[in-house]
Amino acid sequence: MTHIARPPDDLNARVAALLQDLAYAQTTPGATFGYKRAAATVRQLERPLTELVAPDGSLQKLPHLGPSSTRIALEVIATGASPTAERLVDASPKRADV
Repeated sequence: MTHIARPPDDLNARVAALLQDLAYAQTTPGATFGYKRAAATVRQLERPLTELVAPDGSLQKLPHLGPSSTRIALEVIATGASPTAERLVDASPKRADV
């Protein structure tokens, strides 16, 4: 079995991990499912998210990424972190599970 190593600073992996954290922090099954699907979509991308940013700064439409997931992706692309994701996870009653 061949293992394909990702670069140590894989932005797609960081965004997918944040979306997965948000999935665990949700209190409804629908929101959990939505964030899990968004995380899977980002993880499976063959191109870096940075290549999918339009000249106007918006992110190309991707399946299963709604406005919240897109916002988190754009924050990570711009700054390397997502204050939105951190705030939502910290405010969740399921914080200890993340």
